[in-house]
Amino acid sequence: MKKLIIKTAAITFGVALVVMLMAFGICSFAVPQVMMQFTDYIGLEEASADYAYVAYQRSGEVEYIAHASEIAIRRSRDEVIILRLEEFMNDDQFAEYCSGADGADAQPGGYAQYIYGNYACALYRTGEKQEATDFAFSVNEESFPRNNAIVALVFEAISAKDKAQCAEISSRLSGCPYAGEEYCQNIISILEEFANE
Repeated sequence: MKKLIIKTAAITFGVALVVMLMAFGICSFAVPQVMMQFTDYIGLEEASADYAYVAYQRSGEVEYIAHASEIAIRRSRDEVIILRLEEFMNDDQFAEYCSGADGADAQPGGYAQYIYGNYACALYRTGEKQEATDFAFSVNEESFPRNNAIVALVFEAISAKDKAQCAEISSRLSGCPYAGEEYCQNIISILEEFANE
């Protein structure tokens, strides 16, 4: 009798496990956006980012690539950051999404500069220093908003104790149209102070 109960319980458990795995597989394939939310809720960020990316590939809705990008940034996986952010920045809805993320009272640049800065820093950390610098300056040609991609790159270079990179950024900043602005002058002063340590 005891063996029969154990055998029945084992069979029931096995069937329940198979049904759960099948349901999980079907949901993963059929509704990745639901799985994105579920895995995010239970703390599986990387799985949530993967589901978000699949949902983006299927629907083309920008909020899914934004979600995948933000998780890549939080998880500090530079190669993934570069891939996701390139796709996010190239999306036709990127500017509109950034405006919505900033809200009405936002500083100029805001969310877009946050994305640009993380992209530039990821390039820098993967050894693409010149590309990182060129990119940061390309998204700040006319103005120098607070916490922009150049500033993010400056602090990344200072953290890495990279005086050569800081000297290049300082030199390029000095030749920019906004070089006389107080905020830009403060960043140049930080770079010069670091170079003279």
